[in-house]
Amino acid sequence: MAYGEAWGKSSSLRLLERAAPSLNELKPCYFFFGLEVYAAESFVERVVDRLRREAGDEVEINRFYLDESGWAEILDSARNALLFSAVRRVFIVRIPEKTGRVPKKRSGSGPRPSRNAEVPEDEETGISAESFGVEEDGEAVDNRSEGRFLDGSDKSNLKRYFADPAANVNFFIYRTGMFKSSDRVVRFFSSLPKSSVEVVELVKVKENQIHGWLRGRSAAAGKFMTEAARKRLVQVAGPNLRLLANELDKLAAFTGGRKEITEEDVDQVTAWLKINAFYDLRDSLLTGTYDESVHILNNLIDEGVNPGAIVGSLTGLIKNLALASAWSVERKMTRQEIFQVFYPQLKPLWDIYEKKFNGFFGRLDKLGRAGLRHVTAKLQEVDKRLKSTESSPLILLETFLFEYFRLAGN
Repeated sequence: MAYGEAWGKSSSLRLLERAAPSLNELKPCYFFFGLEVYAAESFVERVVDRLRREAGDEVEINRFYLDESGWAEILDSARNALLFSAVRRVFIVRIPEKTGRVPKKRSGSGPRPSRNAEVPEDEETGISAESFGVEEDGEAVDNRSEGRFLDGSDKSNLKRYFADPAANVNFFIYRTGMFKSSDRVVRFFSSLPKSSVEVVELVKVKENQIHGWLRGRSAAAGKFMTEAARKRLVQVAGPNLRLLANELDKLAAFTGGRKEITEEDVDQVTAWLKINAFYDLRDSLLTGTYDESVHILNNLIDEGVNPGAIVGSLTGLIKNLALASAWSVERKMTRQEIFQVFYPQLKPLWDIYEKKFNGFFGRLDKLGRAGLRHVTAKLQEVDKRLKSTESSPLILLETFLFEYFRLAGN
């Protein structure tokens, strides 16, 4: 049995094992939708690598975000690419996730704290009610997003373009999130000529499938990964395919000429994941919500992580935000230059780059200088009370998170 067959029928896993098409086989457009973003990003990385091998260095990556650029502008850029036919262009287009249905608007203000925090319990979506219609079931529907990102004119332009696409342009379109084949945008791209557009659903990979994938990926590297080792790696790294792939590559290098990867190997190679687990909380302040952050915080406290280490990590994040605010004014640095200083390991091609970049500067914009001063003072107060009183670390930190998300959103 080929190791791809051992994974089952998951489209995301099939995409992960799929070889990059040759220049002649590559379709003008690939449309990805669903939750397992790494499968699509990995495929696009392989495609770009092969294009550079086959087309030399003349491969240009163009990125578009539909909350910044419209389809008319993007398609004009694709058509104009014919003027530079010696250059192969890759267009990566991202459709914002926050489209479709949204929760009903509730009264009150701020995010909902946990039952342990001494803060109000009301919440508000923060979205203007005028932007939404109401269906018969009373659920709010976003009237702005679908028309904004794919209206009648856009559909006509896309149909015309993909009936005769530019020969030197390849589109990779992402609609990531909880979208199904019944989604309006997905249905439209599925209706376009299959010779021009391939639609791939990014199904979330289940844990039992992850074990099969790890077994197959380690076999492809000439290794045998024991069941205990696979379980431990998933336990430590979670169901994050990109992180799992990176750690498996490290394990293959770590074991050298030895064919077997054991549980002990996993413990040694991934020790940093457990030691630095509290950084998950720091990341959640950029790209997550209050509820997600409180959930991570509770787990960290339950696991015995030192509250002082948590405060130290959060202080580092707030300091970076403050530095970013200062550098943009004092040093005239671009946001890309600032982000590179704080996250040099992230590649712009990765979806996580976009997510963290938007999260970092989105929080910075929402907080502003006054907000940064406020949350800095609150965090200093938490640190002081942790050292000088018997106050509950969990309640102190939850209260800080509530204040942070009240000012920074989500």
